[in-house]
Amino acid sequence: MKKLLSFFSFILIVTFASSQTTVVINEVNADNPGGTDSREFIELYGTPNGSLNGYSLVLCGGSTITYYYAIDLSPYSLDQFGFFVAGNALTSNVDVTFANALLQNGPDAVALYFAPITNFPNGGAISSINLVDAAVYGTGDAPIPGLINALGLNTIPGYAQFDETVQASGTADLTQSRVPDGGTPLVNTSYVLQPLTPGTWNSNPCAAGTPVFLDDVSPLTLCDNVSTSVAMDAYNGGGNGTFVAVDASQN
Repeated sequence: MKKLLSFFSFILIVTFASSQTTVVINEVNADNPGGTDSREFIELYGTPNGSLNGYSLVLCGGSTITYYYAIDLSPYSLDQFGFFVAGNALTSNVDVTFANALLQNGPDAVALYFAPITNFPNGGAISSINLVDAAVYGTGDAPIPGLINALGLNTIPGYAQFDETVQASGTADLTQSRVPDGGTPLVNTSYVLQPLTPGTWNSNPCAAGTPVFLDDVSPLTLCDNVSTSVAMDAYNGGGNGTFVAVDASQN
């Protein structure tokens, strides 16, 4: 009987774990150059339409190594493409808003936890427990080893604090963006500084090129949200040719 109960316990654990949405911090805009910080945001990316139930998005202060703001993500889900944006009201595609200039310029961090918001009171000591992903950033600031260590990022090979210093008054607003979108949580080597894209792709999600229709039976795979063209090459059939467009579900 003990073995049977252990087996069912294992099944329950696996089922619970598999229901958790895969999600990472995909883009961070912690500073708007040359004016009021009114378009700052944090973008998440993961399983399309995935539930964010159980997740909390938390802002972490570098000078105190404590939490200073948290958002309960449980009521929300990622959109049909896998994006979710928390930011100022003027941010494009924003899903949940926070006050202008709330997101500190650094050295600070944004962190994603799979834990209830009650675990992250203002002034609470930063922990790596239940941490899913995090981004430590600054604007010309010296690195804060204490913040990196508190989040457990000192164990990630090559982890380094982001820097938005190249931004200056009158220049385009830039963000730290994962390229390609998504990737391995906690590993920040894929981030680049580029123009902001809240709620949409940081890089072209597909490179279809210009496909050529070679015969009357082989399907062509094109990319959503990508402008392209289809060329008919030496069509030798009689009568009219027909193209039928369907999505991945054959609809």
